[in-house]
Amino acid sequence: MEANDRIAGRPVKLNVFKTPEAKKLLVPIGDIHFGAPNCDIDHVRRTLEFCRKANAWILLMGDLLESATRYR
Repeated sequence: MEANDRIAGRPVKLNVFKTPEAKKLLVPIGDIHFGAPNCDIDHVRRTLEFCRKANAWILLMGDLLESATRYR
C-alpha cells in the first residue's frame, strides 16, 4: 500500500517514516456486527489474515457486535 491509497474516494495521508523498517500499514475495521445475519465473517477472517501477514496495525471502530434485542 502506498501513502496515496484511497478509501471511499478520499485521499488518506499516513505518516511515512524515513526508514523502511518503520513503515506500518494501518487497517481500519468497523461495523462488523458479529452475530447479525448479514455479518460477513469470512470477509473479516480474510482481512485479519491479511493484517497478520502484512504485520499491520488494526484500528477497531464502530459496532463490532450485534447487540440489538427484539425488545429494544
